[in-house]
Amino acid sequence: MANILLIKNRKREYTDHYLATSPPLGVLYLAAYAREQRPGKDVFTMVDERVYAKTSREWEAYLKDLQPEVIGFSSMSIEQDQVDYLLPVFKRALPRAKIVIGGPLASSSGARLLDDANIDYVVKGEGEIPFTQLLEALDGNEDYPFDQIAGLAFRDDSGKIIDNPPSKNRADLDALPYPAYDLINLQDYVGRDRMTPVRTTQLYAPLFTSRGCPYHCIYCHDIFSGKFRAMSAMRVVDEIEHMINAYGVHEFEVYDDIFNLDKQRVKDISAEIKKRGLETYFTFPNGVRGDILDRETLEALKDMGTVHMAFAVETASPRIQKVLRKNINLKKIRENIAIAADLKIFTWGFLMMGLPKESRWELWKTIWFATSSKLHGAYFFPVVPFEGTELAQKYEEAIESHGEKRLWDYFLPEGALGAVGPRELSIMHSLAYFIFFFNPWRVYLIYTSGVAPFRRLVSLAFGIVRYIVADKILYTIKAKARKIFKFRITPRTA
Repeated sequence: MANILLIKNRKREYTDHYLATSPPLGVLYLAAYAREQRPGKDVFTMVDERVYAKTSREWEAYLKDLQPEVIGFSSMSIEQDQVDYLLPVFKRALPRAKIVIGGPLASSSGARLLDDANIDYVVKGEGEIPFTQLLEALDGNEDYPFDQIAGLAFRDDSGKIIDNPPSKNRADLDALPYPAYDLINLQDYVGRDRMTPVRTTQLYAPLFTSRGCPYHCIYCHDIFSGKFRAMSAMRVVDEIEHMINAYGVHEFEVYDDIFNLDKQRVKDISAEIKKRGLETYFTFPNGVRGDILDRETLEALKDMGTVHMAFAVETASPRIQKVLRKNINLKKIRENIAIAADLKIFTWGFLMMGLPKESRWELWKTIWFATSSKLHGAYFFPVVPFEGTELAQKYEEAIESHGEKRLWDYFLPEGALGAVGPRELSIMHSLAYFIFFFNPWRVYLIYTSGVAPFRRLVSLAFGIVRYIVADKILYTIKAKARKIFKFRITPRTA
C-alpha cells in the first residue's frame, strides 16, 4: 500500500491583493481516479500550500511524520520558484520518496524539469491515466513499463532522460468518478480570493465539465489538446446534485476553457437543473467564449443561476486579434456583455497589455473598449509568455534586449513585447485601472448589478486600487533589491 502526498503549490512571492485559492480540482480528480482504479492500494493526503503554508522546518517535520512514498506536486508555471525551493527540502527529509511533478508547469516545461536531480518523474497533460499507471509501475506491475506510460518523462537506469509522447487516449469524462473532496475542507476556501473576483461567504465548489478548445490562441496552454470533449448534461447535473446532497454546496465555479461551445448542451444543463428543482448559483471566471454567446444561451445561463461571467476580450485591436489567433468578434462580444449585464449577470473583462507589436494607440484602444462597455469590472493583464506556448517563442527573441528570462506575475509588468517599453507599460497599466474603476458610470453599474452587497464590491475596487498604489510599488522595490543585492525576499510563511 502506497502512502501518497499530493501538494497544490502556491506562488513563492505574491502580493496580498490576489492569491487565487479555489479548491484544487485537478488534484482531487487525480486522487479519485487512482482510488477507483487501485481500490484499497493507496492512502492519499492532500496539502494545499495556499491554505496551509509551511516553513522548511515545518515541512521536514511533517514529512518525517507522514513518511509518504510518493509525493506529487500540482504546479502552475508561475509557481516554479516555490517548487524549486521545496525540492531540496523534501529530498533531504525523505531521500527515497519519489517526487512527481504535474499540472500546467509539467505540461509546459516537460522533460526539462528533470535537469533538477530532485525530480524523479514528470507527468505531462491530463494526469489521471498516466499518474495511476505510474503508481502501478512503482508497485512492480510489469503491465505498465515506465517507457510505455504516455506523457511520462523520467531517467532510466543509465541516467538518460526518457520523454514519452502524450497519449491520444484520454479519460472518458462521463466515466470519471466525482472529485475526492474528502481530502480537503471546503470551508477553508470560503472568504478567500478565488478565481471569481468577488469573494463569497458561502460554500462553493469548482466544476470542470469539458476539456479542450478548438481555438489556437498563441498565448494559451495545450494541456487538453485542441479537441473539445464534454461531459453529458446529465453527468454534469448529477455531479451538481451530488455536491448539494453530500456537502451542502449550492454555488459552483466553472473552470472549462469553453463551456458554451455546444449551445444545446448549455440549454440541456439549464433545463435539467430546473427539472430537478435544484437551487444553484454559478460563476464563470474563465469558462466561456464571449463572442459566440447569444441572448438565448445567456438566458439559459441566467435561468440556471449564473451570477458572474468573465469575458476574455484580450485586445480591442482587430490586427492584434489576428496576431494572437484569437479572432474575437469585437462587435458581438460587446453586445453580449451588454445583454449579460442587462440580465443582472456581473460581467468581468480580461484585457491584455504589452502584446507583440502592439502600438501605444492599440493599448489605449483596448482601455477605451473596456471603459466604454457595460463591464462591471476588469483585469488588465501584462502579457506573460509561458514556456511551451507560441507566444513564448516570440518572447525568447524579444528578451535579448531586455536581459530578462522570466515574466512570472499576472499583474505586474516586468517586460514588454510591443512598441511600448516596460516603464511606460507599467504606467499605462496603472492608468487603465484608475480610468476604469474611477468612472461614475462604472460605480452606478456596480451599484445596480444586484449580484453582491455593494460594500463587498466597493471593497474589491479599493483592493485593486491599493494593489496599484501600494503592492505594485513595494513589489517593484523588492524586485530591484533582488537584482542589486542578489537575495530573495519571501513571505514569512514560506
